[in-house]
Amino acid sequence: MKIPSKLDCAYFAGFFDGEGSIVINRPKGFKDKASRRPQQHRLVVAISNLDFAVLKTAKLLFGGNIWLHRSSRNVQNNLQSRRADAYRWTVAAKMAAVFLESIFPYLTVKRQEAKIALTFQRQLSKRHSGYNPLSESELHHRETFAIRLKNLRISRKKYT
Repeated sequence: MKIPSKLDCAYFAGFFDGEGSIVINRPKGFKDKASRRPQQHRLVVAISNLDFAVLKTAKLLFGGNIWLHRSSRNVQNNLQSRRADAYRWTVAAKMAAVFLESIFPYLTVKRQEAKIALTFQRQLSKRHSGYNPLSESELHHRETFAIRLKNLRISRKKYT
């Protein structure tokens, strides 16, 4: 990875404000107490776009992965170009926090979401190894962050 300049951070903040997303993923089987897997939440930051080159630069500067996201309409209907396939750059957990911290001074639209996400990532307890379950209070605490983030996104969409 290359060290991003202030200009890189400002550019990606603007790009992220328009094309990015912040989520706290819940594990599959989150509500299933019989699940044998450890129940953990994970911060995930993503940018989707048709331009691969921009996302390749994000990967070079901030790490992460790039995926080709095929339009579900194209796959379901076997159509050529009803909707363009897009690329999706994702970064998770600590690397997502590093990305958000780098662009935070320049964010406007997603500033509150980033603040919640960064607080969530900082407050994670030490990683549980193996199949040690999290306490009910820790699960509830983490779920509270996921709900706050989701509600903030929903309230912002009402006014756009």
